[in-house]
Amino acid sequence: MSAFADVELTAAGEPQADTFATYLARYHVARKGFRYGCVPEAAELAAHCDIVLTRYDGYGLAILCVVDGEARPDAKFGLTVSEAERIGRACLGRTGRIHGQKMPMSIQVFEVGPGWDSPARRLCLQAFRRRVKTILVATIVDTAALTVWSNMPFRGLLAGRPAIERLLRQPRLAVEDLRPPEPVAIPAPRWPILTGTILAVLIAVFAAEIGSGTEPWTGALEPSIGTLVDFGALNRFLVLEFGQWYRLLSAPFLHADLFHLMLNGLALFLGGRVLETVVGRSWFAAVFGAGAVCGSLVSLAVNPENVVAVGASGAITAVFAALFACAYHFPVGRVRTQLQISAVQVLIPALLPLLPALGGGEVDYGAHFGGALAGAAIGLALLRLWPSTEARPRGQRGAAALAIAWLLASLYALLAVVQWLFGGD
Repeated sequence: MSAFADVELTAAGEPQADTFATYLARYHVARKGFRYGCVPEAAELAAHCDIVLTRYDGYGLAILCVVDGEARPDAKFGLTVSEAERIGRACLGRTGRIHGQKMPMSIQVFEVGPGWDSPARRLCLQAFRRRVKTILVATIVDTAALTVWSNMPFRGLLAGRPAIERLLRQPRLAVEDLRPPEPVAIPAPRWPILTGTILAVLIAVFAAEIGSGTEPWTGALEPSIGTLVDFGALNRFLVLEFGQWYRLLSAPFLHADLFHLMLNGLALFLGGRVLETVVGRSWFAAVFGAGAVCGSLVSLAVNPENVVAVGASGAITAVFAALFACAYHFPVGRVRTQLQISAVQVLIPALLPLLPALGGGEVDYGAHFGGALAGAAIGLALLRLWPSTEARPRGQRGAAALAIAWLLASLYALLAVVQWLFGGD
């Protein structure tokens, strides 16, 4: 589950000196996904610092250079900005691309020592700033004054400065608390049977809308509003005034037109096959069902009375929100990055009401937000039920019970729709 198998690092063992600089390095190795050593293109950095750490996740590359002023009181980082930038450009060949955009690399310099935070040293390190794809960052840790200075925006408030200050001012963590994380068990690949089954059901329901609709099509492969209502679409008036609560369960299986189905079907396949593999079929079904119900509830709460809502998007945003949360089960590296990038690429456009629907209809952001909240909540709960030594989270039986309850409720909704279609209300 690590990207370091794809990159060769120079051999570098853990420093033995008991200084804050070595303590800071151990912290970054244990908690931030770094390893001792550097890529060959950055070997020159090792001659100008005491400790070099590297983090590589297959996309971005980060290098930490630590100067230990407690072990060597006269030491300073000796490279100029232009020299560090040259090394950074040489390392850019290691970074990956996202949507065709080359990912940056960063070089962060830590100067650690008593009395080192001075105006002269700040002025010298202030010049280590971003240069296009190479990010240069400098931090001074004064072990006598117990202060941390950074040239990052807001003096590093949003980039780790508070954590370093806590390390500096609080009792040191025990050695066993700063060991590199144990390897995480990898779930065995499996065919996404449940994802495929749900997708087949959505296609079958849409075929019924088209082939057995109660009114003529509005457009090409576009059921009329009347047909959608008859097949169980969500509408506040029908739910609250007539008590047709089954629509909370039936609406997520319906789609407004072929494009709507294709868009949701593609998203379901891309996200569902991953989440089903990562957390198992029971938890995947629980996430999907909870997202469908919560999406319908929020949609019902926020949409006007005259709105007719359909679609599996609430359940699908739940899948991607759960996927984003579950990614934190894996250590910093390629797997976590890939999972979160996949999730964010769907969640951001789904949750930002900036563009109208491509098919000309309105986007049900209520369903999107409700589903995302449900998925995130379950994903965060799974992190507490998921030992690193086990391939999938615990509680599979409980998840299966939730999934079965959702399935039975959906079957009840199906019977209610049939009664509405053939027997009246």
